Amino acid sequence: MKNEYEVIPNAQFQYLNVFLVHLFSRTPHLHRELELGIVLEGNLQVKMGPDSWRLDREDLYLINSMDAHEFITDEHGAIVLAIQVSPKLVKAFLPDADRIRFLTAPPLRETLNDTCCGELSQKSKVLAFHYHKQDKCYELRCFELILSILYALQKNLPSKTMSKEDYLPMKRRTERMVEVTDYIDQNFQRKLLLEEIAEWQGLTMPHLSHLFQQMLGMSFQDYLRGKRFEYAFPLVSGTNRSILDISIESGFSDARYLIRAFQKELGCTPTEYRRQLQKQSRTRRSSSESRQYFLPRDEVIRMLDSAACNPRI
Repeated sequence: MKNEYEVIPNAQFQYLNVFLVHLFSRTPHLHRELELGIVLEGNLQVKMGPDSWRLDREDLYLINSMDAHEFITDEHGAIVLAIQVSPKLVKAFLPDADRIRFLTAPPLRETLNDTCCGELSQKSKVLAFHYHKQDKCYELRCFELILSILYALQKNLPSKTMSKEDYLPMKRRTERMVEVTDYIDQNFQRKLLLEEIAEWQGLTMPHLSHLFQQMLGMSFQDYLRGKRFEYAFPLVSGTNRSILDISIESGFSDARYLIRAFQKELGCTPTEYRRQLQKQSRTRRSSSESRQYFLPRDEVIRMLDSAACNPRI
């Protein structure tokens, strides 16, 4: 996407990724890492299967590794601090780390008291600050903070350790689904068929179709359509290019399919949406220049400087 920053992992932390993202939507996805997040600005809707939760400013969420989830916001978007940590980070002294599952809804306020949430939020912000600033001895400071965060989660949240018999098939399905969705994310702008991906994975089409429903709660076509809409949206809202050109670049074979996607997602056509933007005289940033873009290092440091200067931890 244009004007989108990529997440560049810190070389010192192979199994830890910390970033701030200005988020408008994120199609259903899953990953191998545990994810802890904080809504710094705006509000965020977290969807997991049929369940949905609204998070407001300073709310925290927690997503287990391998759990499919989706993020949605309003037209102004939300700024989210996300910490993704692989079980491999602590596996040397916690061998069962990859099989631990937290038994809580994503909004941590439903399980933890205000004091505990406040401490987790503060530690997370300080971690993000040092992770990006890379000041003296920051590696040890970050490691100290992530261990403290993981300790607080393990101590205060209900959890269970999955048996190997249950965990290993789940891990295999997740690894395959991550490969498949990564492939789609890299190839959605061209003609892409379920048959092609099934053949690449050595699966039958019914098997792969079932895997999509099982892991993401949607069909292959719905996931593909969502990726194309996610790409097309900032081109519609932030440029004057023709709807046909945007449709073709986004992977839609015909402008009708982009129009249908807009009607489904926003209740209007792309042209009607552009008229709404003109009437409201929105700035580029509030008109959703991107459905998701990552804040650069300098902006992360600026936003979190006050938290780091007054750590209270």
